[in-house]
Amino acid sequence: PGAEEKYKEVQEAYETLSDEQKRAAYDQYGAAGANGGFGGGAGGFGGFDGAGFGGFEDIFSSFFGGGASRNPNAPRQGDDLQYRVNLKFEEAIFGAEKEVKYHREASCHTCHGSGAKPGTSPVTCGRCHGSGVINVDTQTPLGMMRRQVTCDVCHGRGQEIKDPCTTCRGTSHEKQAHSVNVKIPAGVETGQQIR
Repeated sequence: PGAEEKYKEVQEAYETLSDEQKRAAYDQYGAAGANGGFGGGAGGFGGFDGAGFGGFEDIFSSFFGGGASRNPNAPRQGDDLQYRVNLKFEEAIFGAEKEVKYHREASCHTCHGSGAKPGTSPVTCGRCHGSGVINVDTQTPLGMMRRQVTCDVCHGRGQEIKDPCTTCRGTSHEKQAHSVNVKIPAGVETGQQIR
């Protein structure tokens, strides 16, 4: 029921998006401007008046993946590290083994990654009730749209830290010093990268 009408509304929205003049008119005057009316009324798109709406990008991003949020607690691959190592002439010719020192993010040694001061613990977030996401309703030309966004209180963790760890300040991680031995092959050239 009403599928044909919704299709026409989506088609009209697409035409407005793809035509720069119509889009500019829509941005300035709302739906009436996009349709050539410039009448100043609320008109078009089922009573939508443009108030509190950031543009068609909001609708299409929630349809096509822009509204999805990644779980911040999920493991992710770290960034590549790049360091310059100075070699003596003999080391470049015959090869060598060098110790490279660096810092990396690791679980906080004080709170063991909880982010809370020792002796306390995080509590379930009161805004998202532990899910890490909240639903946001937005009025669109197609009607009311609901999308999920990362919770602005717990930042997707699902837990609030009322008394943060003094070492990591509630972030649950800290920079720690590490080192790795790197084998430099014989005949290495200036600027050569080794993985």
